[in-house]
Amino acid sequence: MVCHVSPEGELNFVCELDSRVVTIYVDEDHVYALTTEPGQIGTTPHTVHAIDRESEMVRWTFTPEKTLDRHIVSGSEKVFLSTFKRIVALDAATGNTVWKLAAPSSEMVEVNGEEDESTSPQTDDDPVEYSAESNSDSGISDFESNLDWKGKDTFKPKKSLHFSTQPLFEKYLYAPTNKGLLKIDPDSGEALWQVHPEGDKESETTFPSNLSFSPPTSDGTLLYLGIRDVVYAIELDNGEIKWEFETPGMPGAITYCNTSESVTFVTRGLAENVDTAQR
Repeated sequence: MVCHVSPEGELNFVCELDSRVVTIYVDEDHVYALTTEPGQIGTTPHTVHAIDRESEMVRWTFTPEKTLDRHIVSGSEKVFLSTFKRIVALDAATGNTVWKLAAPSSEMVEVNGEEDESTSPQTDDDPVEYSAESNSDSGISDFESNLDWKGKDTFKPKKSLHFSTQPLFEKYLYAPTNKGLLKIDPDSGEALWQVHPEGDKESETTFPSNLSFSPPTSDGTLLYLGIRDVVYAIELDNGEIKWEFETPGMPGAITYCNTSESVTFVTRGLAENVDTAQR
């Protein structure tokens, strides 16, 4: 069941689903309930249910063939999620797939010598990736526009792309992923910049290769993100790291305070406050 508590402390029933609710995300119009299948063991969600907050009815469901992760965010009339394979944008009103973003890779899979152009909103297991430039009508985008086919008898597993923690939507989608931090255009699915893990030769701006993120926050100019034992201040426009602050341990959720122009986070049981103009 999905319920809410009123300001007066009253528990109110919202909606009953036919599967176990793992987590929810709430925006102005919807409650997005991530659920497991009946009888499924564990807490990994499988389906997203969009519940209208006014009518308290399920408007649509989305069930990919690949497993969902637990992180979801909405904005620009879309809801963004990932499936341990790619980032997906759904139309918030209908649940239809708007675009899909796959990991940067030139490794392709050929299926019976033909491309699979399925863009059904109810499946997220398309065997072929497309470039945004050459397939603008497909609804699927990729980092690379020049992709080389492998032979029919050649199969190499495609790289996955998924949220590593709760993404941030602030006009653009800022997605901490297993491939680094990405800034994504919410309308087209284009990756505008990427801060890479260490060892990636595509960018001089790098994070440690062991990507363990805390949920990011922002002051409108900088994005604050904790990785391992460091808090990073990253410029929203270009992805450049403005400063770093070492912490005693992995920082938890980060909160920005506009009155003091500082960020606060908790690490190893200590609350630390950092002046955002320190460096």
